Amino acid sequence: MLDVRIPLSPTPSFLNRVVLLAKSIRRFYPDTMVTAYVGCDALETGTRINGAKALAADGIDVTFHPPRRKWVGSRSPYLGQMNARFESARADHVLICDADVICTRRFDELFEVDAVQGMQAHMPPYQDADLFRIFVANGLKPPPFDRMYSGAGIMTGPGNRGPWYVNSGVVFAPARLFDRLCKPYHDAIETLRKTINDTYWFDQLALMIAVAQSMVPAVSLSQRFNFPNQREFDPAFPDELRDVRFLHYLRTDTIDRDRDFASEEAMDAFVARRDLTGSNEVLRRTVDRLRQPPELSRSEDIPWA
Repeated sequence: MLDVRIPLSPTPSFLNRVVLLAKSIRRFYPDTMVTAYVGCDALETGTRINGAKALAADGIDVTFHPPRRKWVGSRSPYLGQMNARFESARADHVLICDADVICTRRFDELFEVDAVQGMQAHMPPYQDADLFRIFVANGLKPPPFDRMYSGAGIMTGPGNRGPWYVNSGVVFAPARLFDRLCKPYHDAIETLRKTINDTYWFDQLALMIAVAQSMVPAVSLSQRFNFPNQREFDPAFPDELRDVRFLHYLRTDTIDRDRDFASEEAMDAFVARRDLTGSNEVLRRTVDRLRQPPELSRSEDIPWA
C-alpha cells in the first residue's frame, strides 16, 4: 500500500488540485492512502471545516497545522504542513508530493528500489561553499558533489553538479527508510533556523541533511518522475516527456495553477483550451480525463501526443 502526503493551504484551487492528484494516483493504485496536511490560521475555521469536508468526500484524510509565528522567511507560512509530513509511515511506501503535481502513468519501478528516490533539483539553492557550510553546521562532512542538477544547461550551467539535493515535489521511499529520516529531518530544520534567515528551501535542505545523517541509500530519478511544465524542458527531454509519470505544473506563464483550478468553471475553461503544447498539453489531457465519469477516468489509454 502507498501512503501519499500533500501539503496545502485551504483555498479552492489547492483543494481541487489535491483531489485531482489523489484521483490520478488511485487510477493505478486504488488502495492508496492520501493525507492532506493543511496549514490554517485559527481565524480560518470555516474554511478549514469546508475544506475538510470537501477532501473527506474524496477519501482524503486531513490534518491541520497552524503556522508558527516565530518563524520568518518567504515560506514560513507553509513550513508547518510541509514539515508535518515527516512522521511515521502508515503504509509500505511513502510518496511526498506537492499539490501542483499530477500522476500520468504507473510508477511500478519505484516500488522495486530500496532507497529514497527523488529527482535532483533544477539548480542549486546556494553556492557550493554555502552548501558545504550547511553540512558542517549539521555535524557532517560535505558529501561528493556528483549529482547533475536536472536543469543543467537550462537553468544552471552545463554539467553543474551538487550533492543529493532533490526537488521535494516528488519524493518516494520504502516505509522503513522513510521512518529513519523523520527525526534527522526535524533536527535539521531547527539547525537551519539558526543559520539561515530565509526559509524558502528548508524542506529540501532538511531532506538532504536527513539523508546524509541517517545514511540511507538515495537515488536520483530522471525527469519523467517530476517533469516541469517549463517550455525549455519539452524539447530538451522529449523521451522523458513521452514517458512522463509525474508532471509538476509549477510554472505559471502559460497555465496558472491557482487561476485555472479555482473552480469547476475555471477547470472547464482550462480543458477546453486548444493552444497548449508539450507538458502543458499533457496536463490538460490528464485533467480532462480525470474529470470524466469513473469508467472513463480509470482508463489508461490517454492520448499523450
